[in-house]
Amino acid sequence: MVVTRFAPSPTGELHVGGARTALYSYLYARHSNGKFILRIEDTDLERSKQEYVDNILRSIDWLGLEYDEIHYQSKRLDIYNDYAKKLMDSGRAYKRVDADKGECIVFKIDRDYIYWDDAVHERIGRDISKDPDLVIVKSDGYPTYNFACVVDDTLMGITHVVRGNDHISNTPKQISLIRALGGACPIYGHIPLILNPDMSKMSKREETSLETATLKYRDEGYLPEALINFLALLGWSPGGDLEIMDKETLIKLFTLERVNKKSAVFDLAKLKWLNGSYIRKKSLDDLTLECRAMLLTRFNKLSVNDAILKELVRQNQERMKTLRDFVDQTKFFFTDDVEYNSEAVKAYILPDQSRQILLEIIDSFNSMNDFSKDSISAILKDITSKKGLKFVQVAQPLRVAATGNTISPPIDETISILGKEKTLQRIKKALSIANK
Repeated sequence: MVVTRFAPSPTGELHVGGARTALYSYLYARHSNGKFILRIEDTDLERSKQEYVDNILRSIDWLGLEYDEIHYQSKRLDIYNDYAKKLMDSGRAYKRVDADKGECIVFKIDRDYIYWDDAVHERIGRDISKDPDLVIVKSDGYPTYNFACVVDDTLMGITHVVRGNDHISNTPKQISLIRALGGACPIYGHIPLILNPDMSKMSKREETSLETATLKYRDEGYLPEALINFLALLGWSPGGDLEIMDKETLIKLFTLERVNKKSAVFDLAKLKWLNGSYIRKKSLDDLTLECRAMLLTRFNKLSVNDAILKELVRQNQERMKTLRDFVDQTKFFFTDDVEYNSEAVKAYILPDQSRQILLEIIDSFNSMNDFSKDSISAILKDITSKKGLKFVQVAQPLRVAATGNTISPPIDETISILGKEKTLQRIKKALSIANK
């Protein structure tokens, strides 16, 4: 049975590169009807933090990468100590006292040229005959990465290790350790790194990088299914022109053989396009729930009923690329403190003709008992006809007055939801700005 693992170190938030590694490991396990293990490698006492563990778990859960088992290396110290003792008993490890690091246990590395058949790069070889012996247990009693990783991969029956190209240098050392422990080497598949658009390495520590923390994309209004689809295509292709794939399709099509050898470029525009595609495919009910949750990140509470919110979502669904767009497009509805775009005010509120139109709209709206979309539309068309204007010359001053911007769904739909009282208040406020 195929068994894969994702083994993050909780020394920071889950990077999108790590999320892609988790995704590939997950997809390969599910494609093969195998097992996917999550292993938290928290043996770095100085840098590992519980808040990062929590972030990793939330990220994996948000992406929907269900794991079959979870393990914490910090709870397996007795196991690592037992295996270190076995290596010392066999003569493959010894204790050494370092002036700056204290007493540690060191592994006698193979003096050999080690190669392996990589699932992505085919055959790779490295000469480690001149490498220094490898510390496997530090003076604090905690295992080093290479040692704990090998022990766990062996005991957990890991058959395939999917990880970044930056781990290639570790592989010969780990193979040497596995040999000494009498274990079976897993199949390694080293995947290409993710680059920024300027071809620099995408790093969580570089200010010039795009946002790298996985959950920041959730906070910006990206859907997990869109991010999964996008990350899958960063270094892998199903062949042909297929680009939009749900998780079930990805599981069906994913193989390590189709992972590219070259680094992939993180194209934010493509992610937005994919996200917009998934937003348009969502049911109105599901999207309304997502939009409500996003609104609550901006406003502490929402005094709007489900029917009105659903109508707002319906009006904006085709225009959204992210859920954050919905907040930006509809925030005028949820606050009395409208933010007026200065250029929009200059173009559509300040001119004398615009002010006259808005005054006439006020008079017409005041006499309305039925503030429905159709009634509003009839009033605006009547004003347009009487003044010999184009509809946009009437609609845009009203749109800017009511929403603060020049773009919205059809203005009759927009203000019918906003309501007569709020609409009149907005128009009067806009006129007061123009009169200053």
